[in-house]
Amino acid sequence: MKKTIFLCALIFLSFFRVMSEPGIHEMTNKLQVTYLGDQTYSPYEYLDENGNPSGYNIVLIKRIAEMNNWDLTIKMHPWPQILDSMTTSTNIYVASMLYSQERNEIYHFSLPHSKVNYSMFVHKQSRLFNFSQLHDKTILVQEKDIMHEFVLKIGNNNKIITFDSFKDALYELNKGTGDVVLCPMIQGNYYIESGKLKNIISSDNPFAPFDYCYSTNQSNEHLLTDINETLLLLKETGELEKLHDEWYGDFEGSDYVRFMHRYGKLTFFLLGLFLLSAYAVIFTLRRTVKKKTQSLKDELKTRVVIEENLRIAKEKAEESDRLKTAFLENMSHEIRTPMNGILGFTELILNEECDSKAEEKSYLEIIKQSGIQLLKIISNIISISKIDAGEITNQPRKFNPMELLQEAKSEFNEILDKKQIDIIIKAPNISQEERLIADDIIIRQIISHLLSNAVKYTKDGNIYVDAEIRNDKFIVAIKDNGAGVPKAQQEKIFTRFYQPNHSLSHVQEGLGLGLAICKGLCNVISASITLDPKVRKGAIFTIEIPVKITEKANSEINPKPSRNWDEYSILIAEDNDENFFLFRAALKSTGVKIIRANDGAEAINITKTMDIDLILMDIIMPNIDGF
Repeated sequence: MKKTIFLCALIFLSFFRVMSEPGIHEMTNKLQVTYLGDQTYSPYEYLDENGNPSGYNIVLIKRIAEMNNWDLTIKMHPWPQILDSMTTSTNIYVASMLYSQERNEIYHFSLPHSKVNYSMFVHKQSRLFNFSQLHDKTILVQEKDIMHEFVLKIGNNNKIITFDSFKDALYELNKGTGDVVLCPMIQGNYYIESGKLKNIISSDNPFAPFDYCYSTNQSNEHLLTDINETLLLLKETGELEKLHDEWYGDFEGSDYVRFMHRYGKLTFFLLGLFLLSAYAVIFTLRRTVKKKTQSLKDELKTRVVIEENLRIAKEKAEESDRLKTAFLENMSHEIRTPMNGILGFTELILNEECDSKAEEKSYLEIIKQSGIQLLKIISNIISISKIDAGEITNQPRKFNPMELLQEAKSEFNEILDKKQIDIIIKAPNISQEERLIADDIIIRQIISHLLSNAVKYTKDGNIYVDAEIRNDKFIVAIKDNGAGVPKAQQEKIFTRFYQPNHSLSHVQEGLGLGLAICKGLCNVISASITLDPKVRKGAIFTIEIPVKITEKANSEINPKPSRNWDEYSILIAEDNDENFFLFRAALKSTGVKIIRANDGAEAINITKTMDIDLILMDIIMPNIDGF
């Protein structure tokens, strides 16, 4: 009765829709969708006697395609071939698939359109009644079916025989092969009846209900949203239940239900005529159905958006927490290491535990290097903070590219001599008179970070800097002779706090911020930075910087500035004694007159009464700060 009632209702609804309103989705460009169907999965999907696709899944996907105005292509293959295509192809496919957690990690599933119950199909004389009796039994399954995956997973000393279809498995069981076929109950009953398989029966003990869904092999939120919305609409209007009853009713449920499906059609049809008089009621209810349908669609869209936002927020929070923890642990180690060196060797010197001047000098050298290392760590943290805050801006100015490269190299002269390696600069089309316009300070900082990495990882050999000007770009490639970056880690190399892993035992020094800073600075000046993935040994980082090329400057010799400043006065506004003593010691050889102010207010008063040539101002001071 329900079947005919829904049929008649849908006739009126469909007629009214055609006459009074547009389709669910009106699109100017049809979406190209390819559906992969199992050619022997009756009654869900199969090829009929004329070789045409048929079955519940086929009719339903055609209805979904019609309501969404898709351009649908249906291809029928054996199930193992469908799974291979879904797994390996770069094309977007849709297929009907039973849901499992393992499959959900590979494919993308819609809402379920039906439930599938499995059953044990055994010989009539068999005493197998439930799943727990299958130990050491020979099990027949369809290859790569979800039950095949399940039997392999639990491992029960079973002999497993696989077939391209459940039809083949059931026919073999009917001949006496094996002990049991694990098969969907509807499909097993279908083949027993259609094939007149008299030697096997169902255990009539359905188990393992699975959600039967549409799935895609690639993430396509628009496609899945269309499928989900249409399934909800079909369920709301009763069309989905009607379709289910048409295809499955004869093969599931009690004998009474089967009898009614087979012989009660005429009665149901006559009762359905009653719905003709209900046209007016359906007409008035149409608006309510439409509003409810739209409400469900809006609710689904909102839920999808909320769930996606929650997932993204959760992933970001977890990643942020992981990075924060790693950063704090690494920074704690990196800061303590030079501090231990500074404090430890300072204490040795103060306690006069040095045996000679040479030993004392070596301790001072360690203190110096530790201080430099600590300063670099602090500078990197400040740089990444300024990049995040947008405090670094592009300030183009004229500069000499060759001088810039030579100055960047000179920063590492001491460590180059110590490691007995060299930085070789090659710039065949750049002369000493060449002048460019760009932010040379940022460019120098980027190149310094890249050279620092190259020097750190190069144990022997040389580091090469190849520079050229091409197409209004200053291009610099830095090649080191180190261990290189493993291919699997190259995509993450510009991520903050990330350091390539070359072995399990070796831990790299540093915070892993250098390349992240380079990437951020390149964004500021609209430059690009890349890592050559084809290099087998070492690494090649290339930066391409947009520049303006000016007229070449005349070669000139800049005289060394005089260090005799005894006619000048410098005001040092600094409340910290140690910093002031350092400035005073550094400027002692110049002969300059040094005047100190302990805060901003005192500095202002001094400038009112004295002629000051230069002011060195601390930013944070008591009373009035340097700002």
